[in-house]
Amino acid sequence: MGSIPVKVESFQPAGISSLSYTGQGNDVDVQGDFVYIAAGTEGLLIVDASDKANPSVVKTVATSGNAVDVKVVGNIAYVAVSGSGLDIINIAQIESASLVTNFATSGTAVDLSVQNGHVFVANGVGGFEIVNVDDPAAPYSVSKLENLGNLIGVDAQNDRAVVVNSNAMMVIDISDYSSPVRLGSINIGNMLMSPVTPVVTR
Repeated sequence: MGSIPVKVESFQPAGISSLSYTGQGNDVDVQGDFVYIAAGTEGLLIVDASDKANPSVVKTVATSGNAVDVKVVGNIAYVAVSGSGLDIINIAQIESASLVTNFATSGTAVDLSVQNGHVFVANGVGGFEIVNVDDPAAPYSVSKLENLGNLIGVDAQNDRAVVVNSNAMMVIDISDYSSPVRLGSINIGNMLMSPVTPVVTR
C-alpha cells in the first residue's frame, strides 16, 4: 500500500466575538445559526449567531432544574436538568420556544445522547436509562441499567453506547433498546474530574 504525502500548515485561530450572559455555561449545542446553552439555574439560553461578530441571546427558556447538558435534534431541545430529570423543549419557533414536558429520570441526569427517537441518559448513581421520545409530549422509560457507578458521560451510536464514571469506561449493547447489555469495561483511573462526553466510533 502506497503512502500519500500530507502537508500540514500551522495557523493561528482567533476569536471573532464573545458573549456575556447570566448563568453558568455547562454545555452547548449548535444547529444552523443558533447556539443552545445549558446555563445552570438560568435554564436554556438560545443565541442568534447569524451575525458571528455580534451574537445575542434571543430567548431564555426556564427549565425544571439545573440545566447541565443540551442536545438539539430537529425542532426539539433535550436538556438534562440534574435531579429534575429531562426537559423537552419545542424550539420550532425560536421566539416562542417553550417547555413541552419534563420527564423524571431514574437519577440525576448529567449527560445525554439522542438517536432514533430515543434519549440515552447518564443518571449519575441512578445508572443508564433509555427514554422513548417519539412523542415529545409523552416520553416514557424503555429500560434502565444500574450498578454502573456514578455516571458522568454517555454517547450512543447505532447499536452501541458508551458510558463513563470517574474510574471506568463501559460499553453497552443497545441493539435491543428494551434490554441493554453491558459488554465490558476498561479501568481509566480517577482521571475524569468533570462531566465529559465519550464518543462512540465504529
